[in-house]
Amino acid sequence: MPTLKISSQQITQFEKLFQSSVEQRCGKRLDSVEEAFWSFNTLPEKQKVNFWEPIAYKLNMVRERVYKFFRFTWSKQFYANLNDYREMIKNDIYEMLDIYNQMYGTSIVTIIWKQIWSKYGSVNLHYDATDQFVRNTINGYYKHQSDRVLPRISQLVIQKFEEPDMLKEPMIEVKESKKQEHQYHQPFSSLESVEQDTMCAQGFVFQQQQDDWVDESFLNFDQGSLYFD
Repeated sequence: MPTLKISSQQITQFEKLFQSSVEQRCGKRLDSVEEAFWSFNTLPEKQKVNFWEPIAYKLNMVRERVYKFFRFTWSKQFYANLNDYREMIKNDIYEMLDIYNQMYGTSIVTIIWKQIWSKYGSVNLHYDATDQFVRNTINGYYKHQSDRVLPRISQLVIQKFEEPDMLKEPMIEVKESKKQEHQYHQPFSSLESVEQDTMCAQGFVFQQQQDDWVDESFLNFDQGSLYFD
């Protein structure tokens, strides 16, 4: 996607067009662009049909770009600051992952996201930004687990061929960092075969790579200008 810049002048024009369009759909005058934003959110879906096309045309921009600017960047100003809740949300996610750490696939993301949003949705956080943060945190958790466990697995696979008696000893040692506030449980309890080792290792790699999430910072709304790819 080519780089796009929206100037402060275009942002001002967008806000005027947005408020005017919402007023037409609502059939009443609105006092501010913020009131227009919340009024837009309460519109029935049928009243939002073809809402963005006229605005995009007047801005001489592609409709999808205007919508992404509205949804992922401009709208954030009307919500609580996610930075005030990041650590609390992250700790909650880690606790949930400790419980579900033997579950793989998108189901675990859905389970955790529903619980997080049920707890923090009432503080008026931006939905998409919070969703992205939750997914990035989950990916970071599994990357951390993978970085710690995979080297140990490779060593154990070699030991099984060289020293069969090693199978009688505990196969995984997890050393926690002193700075780490959250305790991670070991991801599996025993290694009985080379095939099982490989499957466990692949499970971590699959979880780490299965979702190609976009970095939260790919949209930057700073000093009246917007850049995104």
